[in-house]
Amino acid sequence: MKIAQKGASLRLEGDVPVELDWDGRRWRIIDMPTLLGIGDDFLYLPMITHPPVPWTGWRFTARCEDTEETYLFDLRHTAGDSYEVLRAFE
Repeated sequence: MKIAQKGASLRLEGDVPVELDWDGRRWRIIDMPTLLGIGDDFLYLPMITHPPVPWTGWRFTARCEDTEETYLFDLRHTAGDSYEVLRAFE
């Protein structure tokens, strides 16, 4: 597993990621991305004093166009088309 704190950007088609720019390289998404995160409408129990901060992101498998490396990525949305790569599994 590669742990990466580098920023990334996604290109979406119809609200679904199709391409990732990360680590100075372009990655083509080769599976159906899965939406991750905790939405604003998450039901919290009244006894929880510190509920988690809502966030969204994606999980998908992508292949580097230059090197043919393939990773499973977990990304968290930060702003606009910017994302934080949480994990990248070989």
